[in-house]
Amino acid sequence: MIESRTIKITNEDYFFMIDNQIRTAMMKAETEKCLPAAKTILEKSEIVISELKDYPIESYYYETPELKLYMTILRNLQHNEDIYKRVVKCEELTFLQGWCNNDIFGIEDPHKRNQDSPLIRRYDILTLTMECPTSFDTHSGRPWSINGIMESLSKQYAERTNLVELAYLTGNPKCLCCGAETNSAYRMFACGSGSYSCAAFYAPVYIWDVSPQVEILGQKVIVAYNGMLDNSPIIFPSLENHLNLNKLAKVPRVAILGYLTETREYYHWILNKFSQLSDVYSKNIITTESYVKNHTHTDFKGNIFNAKPAV
Repeated sequence: MIESRTIKITNEDYFFMIDNQIRTAMMKAETEKCLPAAKTILEKSEIVISELKDYPIESYYYETPELKLYMTILRNLQHNEDIYKRVVKCEELTFLQGWCNNDIFGIEDPHKRNQDSPLIRRYDILTLTMECPTSFDTHSGRPWSINGIMESLSKQYAERTNLVELAYLTGNPKCLCCGAETNSAYRMFACGSGSYSCAAFYAPVYIWDVSPQVEILGQKVIVAYNGMLDNSPIIFPSLENHLNLNKLAKVPRVAILGYLTETREYYHWILNKFSQLSDVYSKNIITTESYVKNHTHTDFKGNIFNAKPAV
């Protein structure tokens, strides 16, 4: 006799089944419909791409060059006064206004901030809760917490047809995080300390703080590798192209640095998944591969347990 096993489909499962489909559908629509409209708005307004500020690329918009460009144009039309004050009225702008100013992303800004912006961001249950003066003293330092927000959300619940409101009903803050991240292009974040402008949302100013010594040697290293590799695949990092290059170390990483014949121990440096560096003595060789496969149980400092012998 084959025993049956009951698997519950939970509220969280239901939410993510919807959220995942929304992300896929939105990516397609934003690439095929919204991006061409956004580019046409710039063209008709005689605004060139090089004039745009580099706002943070949130949510899934980093996944393709097209989505990244769309997010860049969108944020400039939402926040960059130098750009949006030059925008001319056109059918493409009307289309994007209808797209962005939609109840599915939340309600209209109750504070009427940045109303001169051609594209307005919406307020969902998270934003309304976090700005609620009876729930949080936003003039104090660090007023928000996960528990505090979760306890206060019910005051703002209104059965709105909104992904973040759906996430609230699950009672799981992970769903709320994901819902807000999916809607990040069109929802507004909360402003604390009585700040009722969007000045807090800035485009970072990048400063090239690489020392000449490091840069010169780095360029020589690149030349040497490109001389060995076909098609010169390595480009020279610069202030102009740094946004296209990954600055985060791939982790974890393990380097074998030494061996003690007296104790028969190998000496390693390990950069763990938290990017914390530690040194480890072990009777066995630890490689990046063995660390990933067999040493996933680590403490925050990167100390490993149950090292298996090297083959």
